[in-house]
Amino acid sequence: MLASDSKMSSRHIPFEEIVENLEIGEGDLLLIASDILMLSIEERRAKRRFDPSRFIDSFIRKLGPEGTLLFPSFCWDHQGGYDVRTAQPETGGLARIALERTDFSRTRHPIHSFVVTGKFQTELCRLDNESSFGVDSPFAFLHQHHAKMLIIGLDYQRSFTFVHYVEQLEEVPYRFMKFREVDYTDYSGSRKIKSFSFSTRPPGIYNDVNPIGKVLEQKGISKKKTINNVDFVLLDLNQAFDEIQKDIRYNKGKKLHARFFRKATKKVIRVAKQKGKKILRKIKNGNPILSKNR
Repeated sequence: MLASDSKMSSRHIPFEEIVENLEIGEGDLLLIASDILMLSIEERRAKRRFDPSRFIDSFIRKLGPEGTLLFPSFCWDHQGGYDVRTAQPETGGLARIALERTDFSRTRHPIHSFVVTGKFQTELCRLDNESSFGVDSPFAFLHQHHAKMLIIGLDYQRSFTFVHYVEQLEEVPYRFMKFREVDYTDYSGSRKIKSFSFSTRPPGIYNDVNPIGKVLEQKGISKKKTINNVDFVLLDLNQAFDEIQKDIRYNKGKKLHARFFRKATKKVIRVAKQKGKKILRKIKNGNPILSKNR
């Protein structure tokens, strides 16, 4: 089980050494979701230049030959077709850098793919899952092989796609399957129309996974560290699966999603409270306009 939240000292840690301050070990299967903008800014403040490729190398060295490293390389726009070799990831700079490297390969699904290097690279890239979150998907592989997930500079809402895999397995009523035909080009250059599926939410429902993230932190399944003013969150995905499943089965997934009217109601209540406080302050101060209205 991972430890509770902690903060590093104010001393700047060179980006190549950050991995040494995280509970990542040789042989780990590690998924990294990130926004590296603040990392780059902090390096500049320390009068150093951030090199994304060298940052990736630091994790590869730490994981060793028995380890595996993945970055989400999701892509939602397929209007001009999809080429698994070149379609640009919409999930961060590290995925785009990794895709350009010869030591990484990409899994096959055109929407929810991953760029991978290491021990399980071949096995992951052979998966031919039609569904983004199916039992034959990379998400299932990560779950079954007790992977860790590292979130850099993001909250759970913008990074924790793994929850949709659990939701699909549990057949939650607030998501449904959607199918898409894609003009698909594979690694050999062969081009054909292929059908893929993914689960999505109907109108009136929105993803809200930060609450489950708080549960994971409270239970020690998720560990947060602040390094160089950037949050690093490390998760055990196998243990996270169990907590997500519990929320679906016994709490109707309320820590994973919400309805728009509920969000709107909360906003109305919040605004009303704020306005009420202002009115009370004016009455207390003897506001003459309020006196006239009364």
